[in-house]
Amino acid sequence: REEKRKSIKVGADKNNSDQCRNSKENLKPSVPLRNDKPIMGLMMQKDFVKTNAVEVILSDPPNTYEDDGNFMDRSCYGKVPEYIGKVKEELRQETELIDKYVSEELDGINQHKQQHADCEVIGDDERDNLKQQLKRKWDEVNRKYQKICHRTTMDTLGDIKRKEAREKELRQLEDDILLLSRQGPIMIKN
Repeated sequence: REEKRKSIKVGADKNNSDQCRNSKENLKPSVPLRNDKPIMGLMMQKDFVKTNAVEVILSDPPNTYEDDGNFMDRSCYGKVPEYIGKVKEELRQETELIDKYVSEELDGINQHKQQHADCEVIGDDERDNLKQQLKRKWDEVNRKYQKICHRTTMDTLGDIKRKEAREKELRQLEDDILLLSRQGPIMIKN
């Protein structure tokens, strides 16, 4: 309805619109009068279900493909399908990506080896020996620290510095012992 209104507003030609309205081709059937009665009891003798079933049974199936007889005469015979080319291209791109990733990883490993070329891995026996020595050293420093720490008053500056130095040394020894107790290889620079 709005399209008709717009076309009329835009400036449709009045003569053309009158011709369309008055032509007998465009006339709709007239509306039945109030006192006209519908035709009652009008029935068709045709059974549409049976007619359709018979028609379908007797018809030939639709031909979905053309059979040339000899498949070697077809235009696509011997040619590689397009989807195989696409799959090969995807595989090539994936292998390039994997190769690039692997080469970057190997470069990173090689750089790591070059950085640690002057390092040596400690064996388990040497590690246990170092731990025992550090524990003995910690016991010795702790014995000296226990003699100082129970004093309630620190009289001199030397006593305060000795106590702080022993605390620092004990902390360092504890950290070294923990480092040697961890799992995995330990590397020492030569």
